[in-house]
Amino acid sequence: MDKNVLDAIKKWPDVPAVYGWLSLDLNGKWKLHPAGSYQPGKPGESIGSPQINDFINRNYAATDNGEWFFQNGPQRVYVSLAHAPHVLHLAEDGHTLDTHTRQTVQAIQAWYLDEQGFLYAQTNLGAGIICGRDTAQVIEHFSIHHSNDNGASLGSLSEKHLLELDQGQQLDVSYEQHPEYSAPLQQIDSRLIPEKLHFIAWPRAK
Repeated sequence: MDKNVLDAIKKWPDVPAVYGWLSLDLNGKWKLHPAGSYQPGKPGESIGSPQINDFINRNYAATDNGEWFFQNGPQRVYVSLAHAPHVLHLAEDGHTLDTHTRQTVQAIQAWYLDEQGFLYAQTNLGAGIICGRDTAQVIEHFSIHHSNDNGASLGSLSEKHLLELDQGQQLDVSYEQHPEYSAPLQQIDSRLIPEKLHFIAWPRAK
């Protein structure tokens, strides 16, 4: 976090937190909701200022129980998440993943594919959803371990693999360009994603 933000927290430690004012959409864009009016499915207002967006990015963090927030000086602004705390996209090298806050993902522990075709990852930075336009390209990097009469081999994600996922099987993904991204892949019900990936999608005042 910015030093002036940390200093403000120390100077004014008891400023009440706010809820429902800020959300993160599927494209990794911050959206404002006047008067704390966030409701799932409502788009909110875009933030046009690059400086404000960068400020939010630098001061974005999570509590131990998975509530994500933007620290606005001494005030904590809890973030409502349309899909996940991070939106991931391919970096310029074409295979490394960056977050919407411009951090590089170093490692992935698990991949998840939901019934809508959205691809999620549990990363060293927290849970993320692959930005829609990059999903197909990321999946192209996948090689799936499977066995045949001649021993273990690798193949691309196929209809057969999708059927196995639908039947509850877990597949071992090899991500050749970035071995730290090699991890199990499984299908998941989108309603279970926050619990499974350890975040709270809609923080609310206690």
